[in-house]
Amino acid sequence: LLKGNAKVANCVSCHGSHDLQKGSDPNSFVNRANIPTTCGKCHAEITKTYGQSVHGVAVLKGNSDSPVCTTCHGEHTILGPSDPRSRVASSPVSSQVCSRCHSSVLLSAKYGIRSDRFRTATDSYHGLAIRGGSLAVANCASCHSGHNIKPASEPTSNVYKANLAVTCGRCHPGANQRFA
Repeated sequence: LLKGNAKVANCVSCHGSHDLQKGSDPNSFVNRANIPTTCGKCHAEITKTYGQSVHGVAVLKGNSDSPVCTTCHGEHTILGPSDPRSRVASSPVSSQVCSRCHSSVLLSAKYGIRSDRFRTATDSYHGLAIRGGSLAVANCASCHSGHNIKPASEPTSNVYKANLAVTCGRCHPGANQRFA
């Protein structure tokens, strides 16, 4: 389907046409485990990146708690990140998307991750600026990436200690290790 010059998904793009299955069916294109493959039909590079992230790896291992595309972007009202109404827009992404899991005491206990990360982020300069209405300040995805999220202990992570100057330098030109 074309809208202007852009390709836009329609019902068949995700649900299929003649092989419709309930979302609970493991063979359904919209079964949670199949969402990255379904979205990858149009978003191949993003899906490849996501597949190498901590979330994508967990989903491939059968982890049903790990987010898939629709967890963050929604299912039917998917808006681009530049649209202020989007869940993944700069201002609400941290509070509406990331915090749902990263503030969960249950998930933190289950997977051994810290549940205070969202609180510490919102108490930081960047978090306070977001709460104050800034649209130009860094959010969770600015540093951790939106699709290529990896632990800080992994050398390919944006927040690996040796990579922080480059990550910070995207917004703060001239940032060095001491700055980071």
